[in-house]
Amino acid sequence: MLIVEDDEDNAVALQQMLTRAGFQVRTAQDGAHGIAVFQEWRPHFIWMDLGMPQLNGMEATRRIRASDGGTGVKVVAITASVYASDREAVIGAGFDDFALKPFRPAEIFGCMERQLGAGTDP
Repeated sequence: MLIVEDDEDNAVALQQMLTRAGFQVRTAQDGAHGIAVFQEWRPHFIWMDLGMPQLNGMEATRRIRASDGGTGVKVVAITASVYASDREAVIGAGFDDFALKPFRPAEIFGCMERQLGAGTDP
């Protein structure tokens, strides 16, 4: 799994949660770095922060989707708030789903179960 998140505390919290559950996890601190890690490593799942400076999560996801192998990866938006209208924009931008901050294990693992089709409880 790849976590693309500019807030180090949020990235570490999510990484620890996923690592404890047995997942291989890499992180990227911004959208451009996230695209580079995706192209090099080809993760099956990406947690993508929406509100990053310079290259935001929506644009990074569009670029990943347009790249080789980009249509096969699950990409979930992570954000502090999503209104109903924002959800449509998120899905329209190529995300498979979204999860809210602060991270709650039940929500994170429930989202992974929906997207990957397998039980992922730690």
